[in-house]
Amino acid sequence: MRYDNNIDKLKQFIKDNLELDDDLKIKKSPYGKTIGFRDAGKYIYIMAFTDRKKTDQPYDFYFKAVKGFLNEITNANHGMTIAIPLIGDDNTLSNSGFSDSRMTFEGLISVINSWGIENPRVGLKLKIVILPKKRSELIATISKHT
Repeated sequence: MRYDNNIDKLKQFIKDNLELDDDLKIKKSPYGKTIGFRDAGKYIYIMAFTDRKKTDQPYDFYFKAVKGFLNEITNANHGMTIAIPLIGDDNTLSNSGFSDSRMTFEGLISVINSWGIENPRVGLKLKIVILPKKRSELIATISKHT
């Protein structure tokens, strides 16, 4: 399935793959629910975040969303290295509360570590992808974690 720069086609695919209620409105999805497809030889997963307004989110929604996402992609890609964006940076996760890339990175690492403690036998291999303009900001932060 090719989307290239066809955003409308991608939006329609996402809508078609979300569960609808009897009124044809998108049902609330569990935190971390993904929609996956293969494009240009790669598996792509989009986290569905459909169910809450900012004011209705619980305080730990970021943890719930990322942990659910890790569960879904791990089950579908056991043993493979998975590249993920710096989830929550540049407001990629609604109202994450992170004020900068360093804080976002540390938050994501905390969730991954917590998830790893709960799932010690999984052996998840992640590669966190960071925009080039943000990399220099994070070198010192990453050095502290290695």
